[in-house]
Amino acid sequence: MIPTQPARPYDIVAGLAAEFDLGRHLLADLNTVHRRQWRLEDASRDRDAAPERLAVLKAEIDSSNARRHRLITAIDTRVDYRPGDGASRYYSETIGELCDRLIILDLKHEAVAATDPGHLAALSSHLAETANQLIAHARRGVAVLPPRVGIKVYRRADQADLPRQRRRLRALVTSTRRSQP
Repeated sequence: MIPTQPARPYDIVAGLAAEFDLGRHLLADLNTVHRRQWRLEDASRDRDAAPERLAVLKAEIDSSNARRHRLITAIDTRVDYRPGDGASRYYSETIGELCDRLIILDLKHEAVAATDPGHLAALSSHLAETANQLIAHARRGVAVLPPRVGIKVYRRADQADLPRQRRRLRALVTSTRRSQP
């Protein structure tokens, strides 16, 4: 069980990692990517930055975000869970996506902890309860997790390979339906 009053959001990530055997190295890598991306995004908001510098930062942010999505997928790949017959508790995020969101929240927690330590406490408590509910439902085989669909489009829609992405999405949804009872 994850404490319902976690000291920080990363405590929830650690609880999920232990329950689903996520591999701490993947979570540490995701945390590192987020910290780097946070710094890149801060730098990209510098009003005095030259356009060339902003272009480099944008490319680095895109690259970092692509790595982030690969790590989320790698985390979800480690989750060895199949819903049981009659599974009926649907969740909107994969385990990797939830960990990703919690790591972002943890960075925000760090940013405001000195000035407003209780600011994110209610949300952290809510997410700890959500994680505990997910764990309980997974243990009973009634949790239904969504397929991981990490589609990122950095080009205009008319330039993107949308037919290939649609085929990939259809294949993921079809394979998920087949694996469910």
